Amino acid sequence: FHDRSNAYICQHGITDGDAAEVDLSIRRFFPGNGAFWPFVRAGIGAGIVEFPKDGVSGLAIPLHGGGGVRASVSPAIAIVAEGQLSAGIAFFNHGVGAEPQLGFAVTAGVEFGL
Repeated sequence: FHDRSNAYICQHGITDGDAAEVDLSIRRFFPGNGAFWPFVRAGIGAGIVEFPKDGVSGLAIPLHGGGGVRASVSPAIAIVAEGQLSAGIAFFNHGVGAEPQLGFAVTAGVEFGL
């Protein structure tokens, strides 16, 4: 909404909003111990960020960095756990302009060899 001086005011919290992102990253493995292979990851992304309560949306460009471990279950299947930090900038509508974006994610997954 707009305040008395006609400036656009956002009323969202730190956990409000939605986002969808595509990233390009490189994963570097280090020497492992049997089935366990530690790695680091670095990359860049592009995504759409939206705060529906305020009607504010924009484009985010974050850098990613993280690390984790890959555990081989069989020659074609591995379990992966990773922690990742992201920091970047987003460009929003309604005159909000450029704002910093920070993120943290912990993920677990399964990788299949084809």
